[in-house]
Amino acid sequence: MDILKKFVDFFTSARLTIFLLIILAIFCIIGTLIPEPRLCLKYFGKFGAGLIDALSLYDVYHTVWFRWLLGLLAINLTICSLKRFPKTWRLLHAHKKKTINNEFLQRLSFHKRITFKVPLDAVKDELFRITKRNFRQVEVEKAPNYYILHGRKGHLGHLGPYIIHISILIILIGGIINSKFGFSGIMLIPEGEASNQIFIRSKHHKTLRLPFAIRCDKFILESYESGLPKQYISKVTVIDGNKKIPKIIKVNSPLDYGGIRFYQASYGVAPQPDMVFEIISRRDKKVSIVKVGFNQPAPLPDNQGTFRVVRVEPDLMGVGPAFQIRLKRSKNTQDFWVLERYPRFDAIHRHDKYIFVIKDYTRYTGLQATKNPGIWVVWIGSIILIFGLFVSFFVIPQRLWIRAEPRDKGCTVIVGGMAYKHRPAFSNFFETFVKGVKDVEHKGP
Repeated sequence: MDILKKFVDFFTSARLTIFLLIILAIFCIIGTLIPEPRLCLKYFGKFGAGLIDALSLYDVYHTVWFRWLLGLLAINLTICSLKRFPKTWRLLHAHKKKTINNEFLQRLSFHKRITFKVPLDAVKDELFRITKRNFRQVEVEKAPNYYILHGRKGHLGHLGPYIIHISILIILIGGIINSKFGFSGIMLIPEGEASNQIFIRSKHHKTLRLPFAIRCDKFILESYESGLPKQYISKVTVIDGNKKIPKIIKVNSPLDYGGIRFYQASYGVAPQPDMVFEIISRRDKKVSIVKVGFNQPAPLPDNQGTFRVVRVEPDLMGVGPAFQIRLKRSKNTQDFWVLERYPRFDAIHRHDKYIFVIKDYTRYTGLQATKNPGIWVVWIGSIILIFGLFVSFFVIPQRLWIRAEPRDKGCTVIVGGMAYKHRPAFSNFFETFVKGVKDVEHKGP
């Protein structure tokens, strides 16, 4: 029995709840900030990358141990609620006690004795009306030698913590559903191509095949005058059997299809891209537009040689996309770089007959694909949580009794009340209510 008691005490401990919430919050932050697995070695070294890989911190939401933490928190909340519910049940049904004597009322924190010079029958109806105005539920007990009114309101406030616990349990269930059956991955689709593969961010580098495909028709990059990216836009077509549905995906404007949400996440130079160069003659400033495929030879404007793109770097030494060109004239070969962000780079650093400027190239769009089948469960739990917080903070359980006894040529009234929280606010209410009771004598016949 001692072991069972210690087990129950452990799982009903508020310290355990706080500890689990802190641990979950820490790992949620870590899971959000940890970069892709291929970048972990660069930023955290061999030991750090190994630890991250062992715990799958880059995919923390889909790990088994994270689900166990969620389950442990659910058990903790459930046992806490069950342990404390009998006391709350007694509070909810405490109003069934009918006999209220003077001693009970005078022991309350809020009580007041009032003496009327008019008979009880002349004021009891008015006492009922003033009580009914302030309390939705009013019970009446009549006897030859006393008259008792019992008003109560806000008893739903006793259930506020349990509503919050239930809402958190629902949110945890939604989180477990997402962790077990949901996924998060990336799709890299070059312009003009279609793909149905999602690369799942996990320890085992899984690939998921969708029952439909997404084709990137055009990727548009809008930039500020400084050259920094302003807007990413992917014009795509969803290919689902015979259906072809054109869509546009922007940052903060995702695509929802087949229970999966696709976000615009990244972009870059496509593998072996097609490129468009502007070739400018230094002598007469004549401009030629030449389209060339990766590692495919193309003639110079004067047909006195050829050039080809032999290397593409998405971000060369932090200066952005760069294209290495190999230019051949008879027996001479020359290699040089053309930078997208610095169109005058070739003109300044190379004194050839022609100046090369990159105008366009095939890009890929990077789409983040996420599936959260438990998201509606989480939303329902969140709505219930807001309701529970409102009940806990703004619905104040209050009880008030009025016991009136006849006296010679008049009657004695004792008013007693109690509030389970927000006592200063109830004190102001009680004083106002007592003042209203005192005025009853002047309203009588």
